[in-house]
Parts: sequence; structure tokens; C-alpha cells
Amino acid sequence: MMETDIAAVRHWVDRTLEAAGTGADEILIIRCLNHRGCADDFDSYPDGQAGLDEAARRAEAIGDWGEASRALHNHASMAVDALDLPTATDYARRSIAAATREDLPGREAFAKATYAGALELAGAWNEAEDLARDTLTSPQFTQSMALPVIGAVEARKGRPGARTTLTKAWGLANEADLYQHRAPAAVALVEYAWITGDTDIPLDDIKETMHTGLSIIPRSCSVGSIALWLWELGELSEAPEGIAEPYRLIIDGQPMAAAELWAKIGCPYEEAIALSHGDPAAQLRALEKLETLGATAVAAKLRQTLRDQGVPVPRGKAQATRQHAAGLTARQAEVLALLAEGLTNPEIADRLFVSPRTVEHHVSAVLSKLDATTRQDAVTEAHKQGLLSDATT
Repeated sequence: MMETDIAAVRHWVDRTLEAAGTGADEILIIRCLNHRGCADDFDSYPDGQAGLDEAARRAEAIGDWGEASRALHNHASMAVDALDLPTATDYARRSIAAATREDLPGREAFAKATYAGALELAGAWNEAEDLARDTLTSPQFTQSMALPVIGAVEARKGRPGARTTLTKAWGLANEADLYQHRAPAAVALVEYAWITGDTDIPLDDIKETMHTGLSIIPRSCSVGSIALWLWELGELSEAPEGIAEPYRLIIDGQPMAAAELWAKIGCPYEEAIALSHGDPAAQLRALEKLETLGATAVAAKLRQTLRDQGVPVPRGKAQATRQHAAGLTARQAEVLALLAEGLTNPEIADRLFVSPRTVEHHVSAVLSKLDATTRQDAVTEAHKQGLLSDATT
């Protein structure tokens, strides 16, 4: 299954059930339903949903919440790749709930990473990034799914840590040596190269990843995304056969049709990218959407394109965009205020009744979101952005 050899999955599931006979163990049946459901989703989403739902129901009936979480997560993951975001969100949440019911942090983290991917596509970047960061103390295979979400948001917002984040993501993905781990890292890396102009990335390996995806599940979100960003970089001249429609439309020179489809799917960033290839009026709409999302680095690229075309560009939402880009959660805002008081991590932990490790996680997120390298730099930048009261020192 992990190697996505779908024919072999079905073969071994059938042999297993045949060998088990009528007295098959319930867990064995659940596992087989899980694998067959994944195989069916791979071939033709959402054909595997019924089997995965049955696996989850059977697991819940015997109180095996780990297997229930696995089945729900598998369909959530397939839904993300199929750009079925409402289903992805629903199943990811249910997977997280099942994992927490039996205190299974590894399975919970994996589901959270998938949920973060769905939120990132839906334009809920701050929530996606925070959820992804929650998994960074998890095993490496989970981090390889979460880091591309963080790195993509950092790149779009012009944060200096994007390259480091994505380099780590690519390294972990290659250690796992599985397509499902390489694909998210490949997508984020090639987009980063387009945004920044830093093309010192493993382009040949990224192209190989795309071709692997084309042979497995060509209509997936990951394959289409890699193709789109390679095309933006000038590394691809035409849409690969079989990729998902909204990606194909952009590459084939039909940006307005692509934008309409992205809007229907519920992906505002991808909609803005499509609009950026339209006429000046469409490009100005794209610029507004990018600024609303907080994609300051991408907005800057488009502003320059518009200026080069001689198009008058309205003033940006400077202060509002910076505050949106900061995107601190309520807890991170509390930590920031305590940093401004000069408290150490242990002191903050005592004040908030959490562990020092949790505080370390929040401090790291605050520094990243404020493009700061030190705690004092974060406090200074927060004052500039009006995120702290003047009385705070």
C-alpha cells in the first residue's frame, strides 16, 4: 500500500480474506477493508469511501479507535488530493477525534498534518500553519507532511525561514522514500523557487516525482500543483496528460475558466494565481485576493508585473496586510505579551500553566510569523505592527 502498488494491494487483500475464511478475525477484516478502500480511492475517488466507512464503523463497534482513525484519515488524505475540501475537512476532524479518544498522539498528528493541508488549500493559512506546527514533535514521516504546509505559507508571505523549512521537508521526504511524502515537499519547493527566483532546488528530482505521480494518480492535487509551478518556472511547456482540470486550464491558456473553477472548489490562492494570468482587470482582482490572504511576496511579484505593463497599481493594504500576515493565535499573542515583559520560557510556562516545551513551540511560531530572529526583535516588530500596547515593555 505504501508503495502505491494498487494491483498488488487488491491481490493480497483477496488472498488474505480467502485464507481467513468465514471465521476471519474482525481486526483482519477491518485492515483489509482499509487497504481495499484506499486502492479504490486511488483508482477512482470517491469509490473507496464506502469501504473505508465500513472499516471505521467496524472499528468503532469493537472500540478500536486507532483503526477507526486510520480509516477516516485515509479517506481524508484521498479527499485532499481530489480537491474535495469539505469531505477532507470532515474526515480529518473525525480521524483526530478518534485518535484523541484512545490517546494515540502519532495517529492524531498524522491526521492533523492532513487537515492542515486541507486548510492551506482553503486559504485558512494561519490555522493551517498552527496545526502543522503542532505536529513538529511527532515522528519524521508526519513532519514530512506538515513542513511543506509551513514552508509554503512562509514563502508566500515572504518569510526568510522558508528555504530552511523546505530543505528539511525535502530531506525527510527522501528518507521516507515514498511518493506520498516526496510529493508535498516537491510542490512547496518548486513554488518557493517561482516566488523567490531561487532555483537552486532539485528540479530533476521534482520532475521525476511528478512523473511518478502521473503513473499512479494523475488527477491528484499534488501532480497538478507540481506541473503548474514547473510551468510558471518555464520548465514545462504544456500540461501533462490527465492532470486535474483547474491546473490544465491555467497551463492551456484559459485562466478565467480556471479561476471560476478554483472559486467553485474553494481555493482562493489558486484562484488568484489563475486570475494573475488574465487581463489587467483580472490581475488587479488577483492582487486584492493575494493581499487579503497575506501573500505579500506573491503580491509583490504581481505588482511588479502590473507596473511593467504600465498598469496603475492602487496602494496596498500595508498595515492590514502585515497584521494579517502575522496571524498570531490567541495563545501566541499571550506568549508575545509575556516576551515583551522579558520573561524566560520557564517563567512563561509557569504563568500559562503549560510545559516549557509547549512554550518553546509557541515562541518559535511567534518569531517565524514576525520574521524575527531573536525574542527582542519579535517584540520590536510587534510594536511596529501595533500588536502590543505602547505600555508593554
